[in-house]
Amino acid sequence: MSEAIEETPAAAVTATKMHGAASTPREGPRAARHAPAHKRSWSAPIHAGCTAALLRLPPRALAGALDALGLATYASVGARLRRDVARAYEGFAELTGQRIDPRRLTRDFWRAWPVRGEAPALVRYGSDAFVRACVTTRGWEHIEAALAAKRGAVIASVHAGCGSLPAAMASRRGLRVMTIRSEALARHAGAVRGRHLFFGTDPVFVDFDRGGDASVLKIAVETLARNGIVSILCDHRLSGRSIEATLFGRPVAYRTSFFEVARLAGAPVVPAFGRASRAGIAIDFHEPATITSAGETAAFASRFAALHEAHLRESPEQLGFVGFETQLFCPWAAPSLVSRFGRFQ
Repeated sequence: MSEAIEETPAAAVTATKMHGAASTPREGPRAARHAPAHKRSWSAPIHAGCTAALLRLPPRALAGALDALGLATYASVGARLRRDVARAYEGFAELTGQRIDPRRLTRDFWRAWPVRGEAPALVRYGSDAFVRACVTTRGWEHIEAALAAKRGAVIASVHAGCGSLPAAMASRRGLRVMTIRSEALARHAGAVRGRHLFFGTDPVFVDFDRGGDASVLKIAVETLARNGIVSILCDHRLSGRSIEATLFGRPVAYRTSFFEVARLAGAPVVPAFGRASRAGIAIDFHEPATITSAGETAAFASRFAALHEAHLRESPEQLGFVGFETQLFCPWAAPSLVSRFGRFQ
C-alpha cells in the first residue's frame, strides 16, 4: 500500500500521538517540533480553563453563557472585519440566489463563533445530560456499519460549520481518531490546553506552508489498519492530488489523497458535517461510499459537493472562510479574510 504514496521530505510533517480515551492501544508520543510564536492561530478556541468552567454548568446555563460569549465577540470585532464578512454574505446571496439579510447573518456568524470553537471539546468531555439536551447526532449507524468490516473508516468533512465535530463524537464514543492539525499547535501536545484543542484524538501536525503529505498518509494507513478513523477536512490545503467538483455552479477542488488511501485499504468514506450555534450542536453522518476506482473517486467528489452545498444553504451563518469559500463568495477580500480565519485552500 505504501508504494502508492509519493515521498516528500520528512521535515514537512511532524506527527505527535496524543493519549486519550480509545478502544485500542495507542503508541507513545513522537518527537514534535514546536512552531514559532508568530504562527499562533487567531482562530484557536477559548482557553481550556474557560472550557472547564463551561463544562461545570448545567445545560441551560451553558447555553446562556455561550450566547453571552457570542454577543461579546460580535461587539468586539473590528469594523473592517465585520464589514468584510457582511460583503462576503452579499456575494453568497448573489451566487446562491438565496434571499438573506447579510447584516443579520454577519451578526449570527459572530455570535456563533465561540460556540463553534468550543463545540468539539464540549461534545468530547461534556456530561451525558449536556449531550442529551444540546447535541443532535444523526446517522451514527453509518459509522458502526463502516467499522464492521474491521478496515477502519475515513470521515470526510469541511471547515464550514465545525468540521471537527464528527471526530469529537467518534472520540467520545471510544474510537481511535486521527486528525490533521497545524504545526503551530504542536507546542500544546501533552499540555492541558492540548486536551481542549485535540479533544481525545490523535493529532498529526503539518506545516501547511511547506506542503507535502506522504508521511501523513502513511500514518493514516496505520490508523485504518487498526480499524481506526481518519478524520479529514477535504478543503484543507495540502499538496498532492485533488479533483474538481461543482459547488453552486462553480468549480472547486477537493483533496483526494485520503480517498486513495481509503481505496487501497478497502475502507469506506463517510461524509459528515457539524454545526454549532446558539440553537445547539448538530452532527450529521451520511451514507458511506466504498471507492474502488478513479472513476468512483470523481463520482464521490460530486456527491460530496452536493452535500457540502446543502450544508451551506441550510446554515449560511456557518461559513468557514477557507480558500475556496472566499474565492467563491468574496474574491476581493480573500487575502484579509483568509489571513484571519486560517490559511487553507
